[in-house]
Amino acid sequence: MVIVLLLSVSTMAANKNYYVYENIVGLGYIPYQINKSIGKKENNESRCEKGKNDAKKYHKRKRRYIILGAITGPVGVAAAILAKPSPHKGRDTSFESNNRDMFNDLAYLKCYRKEARKVNIKASLIGLGIFTIIYILLTIFVALLLAAFFKALIDGLGG
Repeated sequence: MVIVLLLSVSTMAANKNYYVYENIVGLGYIPYQINKSIGKKENNESRCEKGKNDAKKYHKRKRRYIILGAITGPVGVAAAILAKPSPHKGRDTSFESNNRDMFNDLAYLKCYRKEARKVNIKASLIGLGIFTIIYILLTIFVALLLAAFFKALIDGLGG
């Protein structure tokens, strides 16, 4: 294992690119390439914009987070905040995106995750709103039901 890692590191060093390893659930440790051109502002910004656009177009977890927020309330919002969305995990992103070659680019990934997380949080907040409305309506219903029960109980005792 160590020999394989050393060989891959030496191969990467020969390419004169920098790599960062990150654990993605279900995929193991994946090397993310950091190009030497990352210091160029316009190149970095265009990769970032591509990541944001891909997250807006292809990150299709909105319905799941609305349902999660509606069922679990604040727990769904916390789950959206803690989630680490990745274009590798998204079926739509990996098939439909024209930027598949950038999935291992650090600038692209940071912007993709940030934008996809925004989509998830907005969706879970919508679900939290639904949860709150349902909670208020159920509270009013139970209060009215209890009021009717106690009124009938009092009328039955007094009559």
